[in-house]
Amino acid sequence: NTALNTQALLALPVLMAGVLMPRLVALAVAAVASINLLAAAWIQGSLTSNLSAQLTEAGLTGFGLFAIAALASELAARVAREERSARGSLELARQQAEANAARQAEEAATRAAEQERQRIADEQRLKDEEDARRMADRAHQGRINSAILMDLIGMGIEEDKAVTLIKHIANNKIAHLTINY
Repeated sequence: NTALNTQALLALPVLMAGVLMPRLVALAVAAVASINLLAAAWIQGSLTSNLSAQLTEAGLTGFGLFAIAALASELAARVAREERSARGSLELARQQAEANAARQAEEAATRAAEQERQRIADEQRLKDEEDARRMADRAHQGRINSAILMDLIGMGIEEDKAVTLIKHIANNKIAHLTINY
């Protein structure tokens, strides 16, 4: 028998309906294909007097078509659920990444602000130390100048002339004469 069994070709549209359409529509396609098979078996069985075998074969093939439609529909629904779940997971991951980026940016801004506060505090500390050093130098110079003034007055030089002399020496207005502070 070289006759081509065309019943198997009906599985393709049923399978496509099960994957691409709602379950009820897929089952309707399987039902139409099964009715088509049963009608063809009825006609062929009536002509060949082999009606029982033809109807049994068509019925079993129709049952297979219904099973294919139901399974394909179930698998397509499961794939769709998994895809929705994956999309939800991707969205959650994206939101988490955005939250992490925002947190990192906030931490970086906080660190930058703290570094700026520290820089300003360091500058102020250095300025205060320089001011204190300068004031200590002035106080030291004042003590030295007072000691020189007392020595000059003790030598009989008038106070206003001694003060003028100390100022000239301190400002380097007298050649080859300096005060070592």
